[in-house]
This record gives sequence, C-alpha cells and structure tokens, in this order.
Amino acid sequence: FYDGRRLDSYLRGVRGWLESLPTEDRMAASFVYAGADGGRVADALNATPLPCTVRIMGFLSIQDFAQLADQSFANSYLALSVTFHHKLLELLARGRPVICYPSERTEGKELASRSGTLFLSCGTSSELQDAIATAWSIRNRDNRKAELPAWRWRDFAQELGRFFQGFPQRDSE
Repeated sequence: FYDGRRLDSYLRGVRGWLESLPTEDRMAASFVYAGADGGRVADALNATPLPCTVRIMGFLSIQDFAQLADQSFANSYLALSVTFHHKLLELLARGRPVICYPSERTEGKELASRSGTLFLSCGTSSELQDAIATAWSIRNRDNRKAELPAWRWRDFAQELGRFFQGFPQRDSE
C-alpha cells in the first residue's frame, strides 16, 4: 500500500523533527503506527530508526482507533497518488491536528478546509518537520478552528454528499 520511498522520506522527516527536540521532549514523544501495513512500517523503521518510543499496532476497531487518535498531539498519514485517502476523513473527525505527507490532492484539501480541524499538507521533508513542530507547540490546546463548525463522525456522510455534488458529472461511455 505504501510507496517505499514515501514512507522512508516520511520517517526521515519525523526523525529530523525528533532530533531537533530537547532530550526531555524527545523522551516524551512517541511514534505509533496503527494499520494493516505494520510489517512494512517495522521494516522501514529498521532502516530509519526513530529516537523515541515506537509502537506498531495492527488494524484497530473504530472505537480503539478513535481513542488512540484523540490521545495524540497530531495524527498523520501518507497521501495516495490517485485520490484523497479515506484516513483523512477519520482523522479530521477527531479534531486533533492532521498532517499529510506528501501533499494531499485538491479534493482532500477542500474537505479538510471545511472540517474545522487543523490540517497541514506537506510537500517536503522540511515542511513535514515544520508541521510536526507546529502541532507539538499547540499540543495542550483545543486545536479546532473557532470560526468553523466541528465535524464529528456523523457529519461526514452529509458533508461528503454535499462535497461530491459540487463536482461535475462525467459521462460514462
């Protein structure tokens, strides 16, 4: 599922951010992966070890995933090259900062802009490090944008319907 180069580049960016932290902050940080590609992520972490606590979990129930996401100072995912990743919707609903690497596609950015959740789409490793630093700096605050309504799980179906109705229909020949 994950492009190996994207994953390696992502982990190098995370490692760069961790290495910039004071020791006590680095010791407080942790990297947690939850999903079906745990073996692939573990292999990539062997090549690019992170100087923090690392946990690799399998696929989680929606309730367990939501709890994990709610406890995180930020949640991130690797963008897909063909469309926005469904993980974007699940993470936006949690209200914690969401970091995408590499840059999210236009559809995903548009959905994120409507969500009320801080969304940081990163095109480079340097931008990724800056995004993580931004999320870390506000980790103890309510991160929702005050001027936008906060989405919750139940809001996504309705909002997705409105979003996709705005796209022109393609003829299927």
